[in-house]
Amino acid sequence: MPLPFVTELIPVHSSTYKITGWRCGSSTKGNNFARNVYFIVVGLFVVVTVTTFIVLYARITYTIFGHFKKRRHQKDKKGNKSNIREKNVENIKENQEDLTICDFSTNSHETESNENNQTATVSKQSESVKRQRKDRDLTYKMAIMFFVITLLFFIGYTPKLIMIILAGIYKDFVEKLSNSERSAVLFVYDMQIINNIVNPFIYAFMDIMFLFKIYTVEDDEFTEKFNLRVGRKLNLDFSVSDVAWSHIDDNILASAATNGKVVIWDLNKPSKSKQDFIFQEHTRTVNRVCFHQVEGNYILSGSHDGSLKIFDIRLKRVASTFSVGSTSIRDVQFCPSNFNYFAFAAADEGGNVQIWDMRRLNSPEKQFTAHGGPMFCLDWHPSEPKWLATGGRDRTIKIWDHSLGKLLHSVPTIASVARIKWRPERKYHIASCSLVIDFSINVWDVRRPYIPFASFEEHKNVATGIVWKKDDGHTFYSSGKDNFLYQHVFKDAIRPADKVVPDGLDVSVIGHVTQATKDKTKSL
Repeated sequence: MPLPFVTELIPVHSSTYKITGWRCGSSTKGNNFARNVYFIVVGLFVVVTVTTFIVLYARITYTIFGHFKKRRHQKDKKGNKSNIREKNVENIKENQEDLTICDFSTNSHETESNENNQTATVSKQSESVKRQRKDRDLTYKMAIMFFVITLLFFIGYTPKLIMIILAGIYKDFVEKLSNSERSAVLFVYDMQIINNIVNPFIYAFMDIMFLFKIYTVEDDEFTEKFNLRVGRKLNLDFSVSDVAWSHIDDNILASAATNGKVVIWDLNKPSKSKQDFIFQEHTRTVNRVCFHQVEGNYILSGSHDGSLKIFDIRLKRVASTFSVGSTSIRDVQFCPSNFNYFAFAAADEGGNVQIWDMRRLNSPEKQFTAHGGPMFCLDWHPSEPKWLATGGRDRTIKIWDHSLGKLLHSVPTIASVARIKWRPERKYHIASCSLVIDFSINVWDVRRPYIPFASFEEHKNVATGIVWKKDDGHTFYSSGKDNFLYQHVFKDAIRPADKVVPDGLDVSVIGHVTQATKDKTKSL
């Protein structure tokens, strides 16, 4: 919050601590009228904002409790209806026993067909009712979750706002505090950290959309094979930010958790829980994990704590640790083993690409700045050993010759780039999805950067993952925040270039008309 009428640089001298310097403190100069107007506007803004949220969430709370009350009433009513239905069924059976054999034989076919039609109708209605009830429950539970998140936001940031206002109103507010009082004020001032600490727990335990399942693709349909989120004691180990399959063993996979753990899963375990081992070496959220293509026991991870680690799942220990400082690591990938057996790349939040050698722990072999802000993803080209694609918050996909740090191609997009994946068997094609705003998945030809080669718009919220079908450049899978898993094929793609009108028209200042259009006569 700007405080142009409140603060200024004040000289400080302490004979006790022998300190001389400047600090930011309450201004003793300036226009008092402007100061008062400023704080009145700020105060009104705070009051209006808080009141608006109170009213909105009061209505949400009223609706939620009304929903729960209605559900209880419906359960009671359903129980009464079931009792009446049972009595009616018994009466019908008694009446049917009085029928003659002749009447039964003449009407049997009609009765059977009517029963089948009624059964089909009832089953469709029940499925529709179940779906509506599920959507309604999802809506209300999401409302509760965001209500709690917003409440914690106000609890964390309101004290800080109050301290800022008090420091502006009372010129000597900070100066008159004792050491203990100043410590208490500083604690209250930094209470917003509560919001950052508690949010992951809320998402992990209240977000019912968060699933961890394994599906098989059979006859172009997804069939659930395993549900890894089982048991009563669910914790943040299941709050997965990334998953990776082993390239050697189809039954081994790893997941990155928001609590800093890397979890190894073994689908061959006879028990219901498939957790095999948990690495607890990272101190903050693990953003990405990947397996080495040849050394199936090696897992590479990148974390918010600014470290890269290689885990050995056979020995169940950390094999190597690569420290990059305080910069968060957003993505990591082993180089294709047929190009470089020991190399891997890392994308950090500062927009830098780091190329590491597994045998050198102290510093990367190469490093260059790829983006002007945080970089969220990267991908090695499957057939060009020197090509590396990157994507970041600056809304661009860039193709680099990593050996020289040279930019080869740049693709502008409309939102921050969350994921990128090279298309198999197509040298210049790469798929991408956005972090916000854009719900579509676009496949780009990097030689024509301004219009996607193909677009897929099935998702109703942002996509969170893209993976191509093995050795198939025409089929890929995607997941999204809309809680759906899709299989995409290129015959269903939207081709934006086909909708572009290759025509232009303008008039000069003296009235001359010029037109540019596609000349179709040459093709005749």
